[in-house]
Amino acid sequence: MRIKGSMAWGAVRSASVVAVLSLSACGGGGGAGSTPVTPSPAPTPAPQLPVGKVAAARFLTQATFGPTLAEVEALQNATSFDAWLETQRAKPVSLELPYLQQLKAAGENVYQNQRMDAWWHNAVQGEDQLRQRMAFALSEILVVSDQSGPLNNDVEGLANYYDLLARHALGNYRTLLEEVTLSVPMGHYLSMLRNQKPDVAAGIRADENFAREVMQLCTIGLVQLNLDGTPKLDANGAAIPTYKQPDIEGLARVFTGFGSQHETANDPDWKFLYGKLDGLKPMESWQQFHDTGTKVIVGNTPIPAGLQADAELDMALDVLFNHANVGPFIGRQLIQRLVTSNPSPAYVARVAARFNDNGVGVRGDLFAVVKVILTDTEARNGNVTDPQTFGKIKEPLLRTTHLWRFFAAIGNNGRYDNWNPEIDYGQAPLRSNSVFNFFRPDYRPVGALTNAGLVCPECQITNEASITNLTNAMGDVAVNYVWSGGNGRDYYNSHTIVLDYRPWENRAMDANLPAFVDDLNVVLLGGRMSADYKSALVEYVKTTAATDGGKRLYDLAHNISSSAQFALQQ
Repeated sequence: MRIKGSMAWGAVRSASVVAVLSLSACGGGGGAGSTPVTPSPAPTPAPQLPVGKVAAARFLTQATFGPTLAEVEALQNATSFDAWLETQRAKPVSLELPYLQQLKAAGENVYQNQRMDAWWHNAVQGEDQLRQRMAFALSEILVVSDQSGPLNNDVEGLANYYDLLARHALGNYRTLLEEVTLSVPMGHYLSMLRNQKPDVAAGIRADENFAREVMQLCTIGLVQLNLDGTPKLDANGAAIPTYKQPDIEGLARVFTGFGSQHETANDPDWKFLYGKLDGLKPMESWQQFHDTGTKVIVGNTPIPAGLQADAELDMALDVLFNHANVGPFIGRQLIQRLVTSNPSPAYVARVAARFNDNGVGVRGDLFAVVKVILTDTEARNGNVTDPQTFGKIKEPLLRTTHLWRFFAAIGNNGRYDNWNPEIDYGQAPLRSNSVFNFFRPDYRPVGALTNAGLVCPECQITNEASITNLTNAMGDVAVNYVWSGGNGRDYYNSHTIVLDYRPWENRAMDANLPAFVDDLNVVLLGGRMSADYKSALVEYVKTTAATDGGKRLYDLAHNISSSAQFALQQ
């Protein structure tokens, strides 16, 4: 059965409407004999109200890989999201590398398939959902990919890179930036690894790849920004570039002399180029290959001659990290990944201000940043103030994890052997085709959104073929299930990932079905199911005998997960 629905593709600038109420106080003359005015008592603070079920589900959809009903019910009676956020910050980090190493120790060969298994496991079952969700968002900003030749076989190195993102996802961006810069996967991917100082006679010039992309994509972007993310303009109304070619060349020379880890204090020069490399450890500096001349980098910032490579790298990263663009540039992208495609300038400004100062004078505190992103009035009320336009298209991977988490999906072999999700979903963790991620944050599809000046990043991987593939994939997921009467599709193998319908069988009975659909509406659709949709869905499900609970639950899971409402996050 196909249930049709319309989708508001993308979102708009949800500019907050501020109602200003002017109160006039009239008083008598101040002469002698005037009656003193008794101060009015301080107003009684409004009582804190419970979050509520729909609001809890919306929040968790933005903050996790998809809420479960139990998580929504646990949060709905809270009076704020603060305790949940603090609890998440304290959760142990779910990591990929230890799992891969455990498999190797047991004698198993480890390939990218096993890395995908580890990612799915942490996304679906990890208790540190906020951290994992942020790590995924950061992986789409600080991009490396196994589509690069040197990384295709470095499975453990890539897992370690993702773990690096997870460890620092709620930490400080400056620390994260340095660890990313010195990581071997990034060194391979953007060719900073074994970058040598210029030598005209030998035809060597400093590689500019990482220098360019660390500015363009990871810190300051292409144009100077106001705090609210809007571009600064010159006297002619043109955007002002953040950097020019000489800035790239200067920064490229800073990033010379970093290569494999030293084995002895006096390694021969050839080991810089050909020495053993441990992808689980950061690159190390080789001073003899570092350009020690004077340099000028972004902001007309001079770097004096004669410095050690590590000291220059610290100086350069400090300059980039402290640039005024970083807060709005990175903050806006994190809003897009978590909440809405087109945040208002005011929303961006509030997030950027928190990046600049977390309230106690610390810059770059990512926990403070994600907290304000998720609790901001626009995140919490945008679905009410702009119901037709607020929100984002859910990435295909997020649609899958949302359904899998609700129905506790797991493979028959206890794994997640969905090895090549890019075939059906158009994306896979650390597998984009370019440094620009699966989609650009400023992507504008042709049509009404472009005419309205709006962006829809996820639309870049959305077309007729991808919609068909994803719909079929979601249907395949839903039909692979287990219930008390047996299984769904009957050609299971050990790799098949199945949904567990057993806890919900009683709720699929006629008397309980409407209330269960209400819960599915809240947890999977954020409460956006129309009365007509609900009525049609309930009546359709009832055409299956109540004794076949597995088929009934399949109909619910399949129809909701393939609906337009499920594809849209509001």
